[in-house]
Amino acid sequence: MTADAPGLDRRFSLAPRILAVNVFAILALTGSIFYLDSFRERLIDQRRAEMRMQAVLIGGFMAGAPPARLPDLAARYGRIGNLRLRVYDPGGTLVADSWRATGATFELRDPAGDPFRRDVARFLDRAIEAVGSFPAIGDYAEPAVDNRAAWPEVVAASAGARAADTMRAAPDRIVIISAAAPLPAAPQPAAAAPFAAVQLTRDTRDITTLVRVERAAVFYVFLLVLAASLLLSTYLASTIVRPLRRLAEAAVRVRLGRAREVTVPRFNQRRDEIGQLARALSDMTLTLRDRIDATEAFAADVAHEIKNPLASLSSAVDTFARVDDPACRRNCSTSSAPMSGGSTGSSPTSPMPAASTPNCRAAASKPSKSAAWWPIWLPDTRPPGCRVASPSRSRRRPRRCECGATPGGWRRSRVT
Repeated sequence: MTADAPGLDRRFSLAPRILAVNVFAILALTGSIFYLDSFRERLIDQRRAEMRMQAVLIGGFMAGAPPARLPDLAARYGRIGNLRLRVYDPGGTLVADSWRATGATFELRDPAGDPFRRDVARFLDRAIEAVGSFPAIGDYAEPAVDNRAAWPEVVAASAGARAADTMRAAPDRIVIISAAAPLPAAPQPAAAAPFAAVQLTRDTRDITTLVRVERAAVFYVFLLVLAASLLLSTYLASTIVRPLRRLAEAAVRVRLGRAREVTVPRFNQRRDEIGQLARALSDMTLTLRDRIDATEAFAADVAHEIKNPLASLSSAVDTFARVDDPACRRNCSTSSAPMSGGSTGSSPTSPMPAASTPNCRAAASKPSKSAAWWPIWLPDTRPPGCRVASPSRSRRRPRRCECGATPGGWRRSRVT
């Protein structure tokens, strides 16, 4: 794992975008949960329509029956429809209740004793109902005095409505539907209201259980697909983002120039666009490096060619400043003329030095306590046929001939 190169900002990385695109497609699966909620609403609306129709039919069957037979008829229809059936007389008094003969057909459960998974299910019910279009409903509770006034739908049916229904929520969030229809003793005008009424009460536990089971199945599938999508997205991001990040870091190091040999990865095993980009970038870096090396070598050669005549000119000027004899000065000026272009027979790169006579050489090489060693050119004063007697072991002391003359050439001399 390499450290981030300076200039790279990971806040706008490509990896989160790849993950977001894939997760967005998976999050669309959560729309099925809201679809289940709308499916639940349609089932409940269908159940309400069925119960209104049943109330009208049962009211028609029970119309004109003697009051003594109403409890038996209520128990019979309640057992067949698996519901609670109550009959109220025109005065609003309860005259028949199917539960007195059949027992309870649905149960009002206390949520305090339910397991945790049902608490989660009820929480999801509330959340989806708050987001969705499910209407707000009141709580279901048995009235202290069971009469017509305790049920608004029974009051509406007794007033002459063909059928009326109301939804209420049990303590465990199960929707309970109550439908009512008039029960006239004989065909009468509307002015004869209030009528007797029949009330049907039934829960929707079967619908709620079905929706919760499907919702849990969708949720498990969502988690599975989400995990698979995250793994695949991470793999895809690593195969795209990580190589690009390595190339970017290498490019930054090349730009900063902190390392002479920066290895740009080539990714030879990849044949896709990223591999082609890596190899093209590596070849470009090598080509630029070769051109930079050639430019540096050319600059070094030019500097060397400029430095050689400048060094000779500096030596001549220093020697000229030390000579006091006018004749030697004229000799230095004449000898340095080729350096300034006064003579076409001498090469500018190999100028004749300033001190060309023994007296000038002696004056130029006069030692001084505060002098420093500088290179000077000494002319060859040997007569023809003279040869060097013996080599000198000292660099500062030149070799001498048998006649005592000194061979010419570059020598080091103290110059103040």
